[in-house]
Amino acid sequence: SKGVGRNAHAAVVIEAETGEQVASFLNNRISFIEIDDVVLKPLGHLYNYALLAIENKAQGETVIAKMKSYYSNLYFETKQDKWNVDLFKFRTYLKDKYEISEAYYFLGYLQEENDDLYKEIQKAGFIVVFKEHSQYAETKKKGNVDTDIVFEIMKNLLENKIFNKVVLVSGDGDYKKLVDYLIIKDKFSKILFPNVRYASSLYKKLGNKFFTHLGREDVKYKIKK
Repeated sequence: SKGVGRNAHAAVVIEAETGEQVASFLNNRISFIEIDDVVLKPLGHLYNYALLAIENKAQGETVIAKMKSYYSNLYFETKQDKWNVDLFKFRTYLKDKYEISEAYYFLGYLQEENDDLYKEIQKAGFIVVFKEHSQYAETKKKGNVDTDIVFEIMKNLLENKIFNKVVLVSGDGDYKKLVDYLIIKDKFSKILFPNVRYASSLYKKLGNKFFTHLGREDVKYKIKK
């Protein structure tokens, strides 16, 4: 929509597990130029760093182009990107390529229906870490693990835990300051982008020495199911 007194912008939030609509937005007073910053980005962060599916035509293309620079969890269909990671192969790749002795897999919150997934992650050799939540929380738990990841890394640094360098798997620009600091301290190896299309442009300044992406053909064939 063009907004501002014309057709309204609309957004809905769907719970992935149940398909239930949990929130909606409708407004024709906001320009499509600011819809990403005023509506979509806040919604995304409020709901577990949600996967945002934006209409990929007309003004939507402009919104997608803007958000790709700072919000990596975007979806629009690309056949060439439809492949899955084999967790066992990926853990082996991390060990062989980057000499990773301990690999942590951060998850938002514990759900009984995902027990098989948790077991698979652990069997593959990852240490599973769940986000801590208050037992008295009345609202639905949020699963954003960004702060947990930053906390664990900084805790290890401050407590002088013995570790060589960090390898981070993400495309989220929120980690850029952490990455910069670790580079200064000579404690950073590489950030691995799950999908280079949606990786934050902030990391381009680092140069190829400090980032790569898992979709590269020489990497994909080693970790693909």
